[in-house]
Amino acid sequence: MNFMYISRLIMRLVICVPVVLYELFKFYSYTAILCSKYGYQKVMLLYIVLATVTGAVGAILVPLIVHKIFTRIRRKNVLNVGVITFVILTIMAILCGPYDVIHIFKNRVLNTFFTESNFTNYIFQVALPFSLFAAGLEFIFGKKYAIVVPIKPYSHDEDKMLKIL
Repeated sequence: MNFMYISRLIMRLVICVPVVLYELFKFYSYTAILCSKYGYQKVMLLYIVLATVTGAVGAILVPLIVHKIFTRIRRKNVLNVGVITFVILTIMAILCGPYDVIHIFKNRVLNTFFTESNFTNYIFQVALPFSLFAAGLEFIFGKKYAIVVPIKPYSHDEDKMLKIL
């Protein structure tokens, strides 16, 4: 991998983490309850950890998958990044929430984001807008890595119609 590609991925992550952090603070408004029980510093650190995990999925993991496996034109890369980011974050929320399969860092406070019906809040209020944002970042940063398909000019010689003399 070249330096420019890695720097673009890191720049995406630096942009994505504050966006996800904003979404988490906006839609998960029970920080006062958690802070009184577990301490302000621990809860804020866990918000940052969840924002970093979510941002890393949309900013690093999915673009690497799309650019290496699905080499397509730019529009399809944007669509693939948006859809795959949403699917991965939805699966993560379902596995952390009702199925209780994944324990991110084995932390009970962090898993409160996914308890009971809160995983649906994460899916529709954090994962869906963030996947659209990740697709927008792919549109901005992914130009250089998309395959350009040349358009073949139309020629009358290629007609397959029966020519009558």
